[in-house]
Amino acid sequence: MSASPSPVISLAPHVYGDVQALYQAYMPLFLEGGLFIPTTRELRLGDRVAIDIGLPDSPEPIPVTGTIAWITPAHAGAGRPRGVGIRFSRDSAQSGLRQRIEAQLGTLMASTLPTFTL
Repeated sequence: MSASPSPVISLAPHVYGDVQALYQAYMPLFLEGGLFIPTTRELRLGDRVAIDIGLPDSPEPIPVTGTIAWITPAHAGAGRPRGVGIRFSRDSAQSGLRQRIEAQLGTLMASTLPTFTL
């Protein structure tokens, strides 16, 4: 008998109000893409999560599901806020999300400005 998948944890909605904020949170290292979400909630690597995110070009929140693939603890240094990195799921509803984010970021994708991730 196989184990049932872990439950999906709902996180509070998060809005990236401008392209700079989106750049600081975007995680291109994942094939599916991902975003850093500031939170004080105790989560573990591999936890499945759901969150509504707001992008600079989107008047409506976008539902996103994924797994926790990055954790920045409190007092991490370098001015990085506490939070988690969510690796987007590979479902068809989100298939264009990475491309949409990268289109908004445009030339910032090649920037060496600091981010909340690497």
